[in-house]
Amino acid sequence: MRLLRVGCFGVAGVPDGIYPFGPPGSDEPFYFVLVTGPAASGKTRLLEAIIAAKEVIAPTDADVRASAFLLPGADTARVEMAWVLDDDNGLVRFHDKVIEAEVVFGGEPEPEGVLSFELSVYAHGPDAPKLEYFHAHRRLDPWGLPLGLDPGTHRPLRASGSARKYAFVAPLLRRIAVTGEREAFVHRLAALGATCSFDAASAAEGGPPFRSRRGAPLGLGELSSGDEDAVIFAATATLVGLDRSLVLVDRPEMFLPLAPAALPAALCALGRGAQVIAASASPALRAAVPPAQVVTLGSLATSLPSPSASRSLR
Repeated sequence: MRLLRVGCFGVAGVPDGIYPFGPPGSDEPFYFVLVTGPAASGKTRLLEAIIAAKEVIAPTDADVRASAFLLPGADTARVEMAWVLDDDNGLVRFHDKVIEAEVVFGGEPEPEGVLSFELSVYAHGPDAPKLEYFHAHRRLDPWGLPLGLDPGTHRPLRASGSARKYAFVAPLLRRIAVTGEREAFVHRLAALGATCSFDAASAAEGGPPFRSRRGAPLGLGELSSGDEDAVIFAATATLVGLDRSLVLVDRPEMFLPLAPAALPAALCALGRGAQVIAASASPALRAAVPPAQVVTLGSLATSLPSPSASRSLR
């Protein structure tokens, strides 16, 4: 699933406007979009509005509050979306490729429609497109309570900004050390610029799962910031499966040990056919992205066609 455009009206923290994620007149969204603008322009807030609107359409029990998106004194806020669904998994059969939707935060709920079904399918692996959010405060917590690996545990967490959502990494590393997932994880880790290497033998026995360039053992709490971020991205893609998914990334340049020019391709490679919408104020990253794929908050926007479906969040 991918987004062709998003319109925000009366959403607290996001300038009113239509934000295109594809070429004019096309129903094929870009696979990488950079949302940029100065500090406090609404970059992260736009990602959060997308998440909240998707939660209205297809709830996952994530903690989303309508009041957080309302301007002071306002009763409602509106998000208009154009979703593009693919037919790789056989789900898209009886409706248009592009589905329009309107979500009203604080409004009356509307009957469920086909989009609710399409976006509510959740399973780990390549056959279930999903929404994944890499928030700006992503960190590993090697001393916290480990998180299970089953889909039911992760369904309400993957689109959240929860600090708990990466607590699955330690048990996942023990699992992939003895399964066929190891090769994919190692490949992703290298593609994301990690300087550490995965020590499968040690991880399988519960020991330090990585080694430094000099061969020293490294626990999760001993990784550099860059390697930690690379592990988070690689582990998430390995566990969840991000093929044909919508991947939202806040400040991708913050820790990943890659040059800005290499970031878009590396992030898109997390899943076949995935759409990555990244938020960043980095001038270097903006210079690396084609202008057509850059959304600058506060720029002029046009009207979105009348939506075919609506949902609301109280």
